[in-house]
Amino acid sequence: MDTTSLGANLRVYTDRLEANGIKFGQGIYLAGGAIRRAICGHKIEEGDFDIYITNNWKFEEAQKAYGWELVGSKERPTLKMMSYDFNIDNLRVQLHYLPAEMTLQSILETFDFTCCQFAYDGDKVHYLSTALEDTRNMRLRLTGTFSRFTVARSFRFLGMGFGATKSVLEELQKRAAAEVLSPAAVAEETKKGFS
Repeated sequence: MDTTSLGANLRVYTDRLEANGIKFGQGIYLAGGAIRRAICGHKIEEGDFDIYITNNWKFEEAQKAYGWELVGSKERPTLKMMSYDFNIDNLRVQLHYLPAEMTLQSILETFDFTCCQFAYDGDKVHYLSTALEDTRNMRLRLTGTFSRFTVARSFRFLGMGFGATKSVLEELQKRAAAEVLSPAAVAEETKKGFS
């Protein structure tokens, strides 16, 4: 897939976000699922839009000027990240504030599956080595990152038609046995649907 045309498809949504005060580039990236949905031909707007911020841009001014609806916020200490959930122009948006030293490479490495290792800077789609091939082939592959939601997220991807090798399933099983996931945590992650 030509990532230039992929960027043009995403531009429809990033233009809406930019019209509401979010300017991509220079440390502000759309990353993860929205790009995966575009590659897989799913409706891009049916999931959330994860925006990673590594510069000193503050959302409060844009929130006031454009009337963003704050839905929630949470601190993620293991990633040294603060996240804010908004409804912006009828899109579910998560703003993730990361330390300034985080590079584009390190943002991509925070994802637990290769099919999410994408970032769009307003001009170009960036991705790690096997991300594009794995996503095109609907192949579920773990990265070195693992969170308490990885197992639950794997159910979502399998439900979307991603395939997993026996070794990936065994690794998920092994890690699931080591994790203590509450039924509520699994339900929260899986209720997001298959987008």
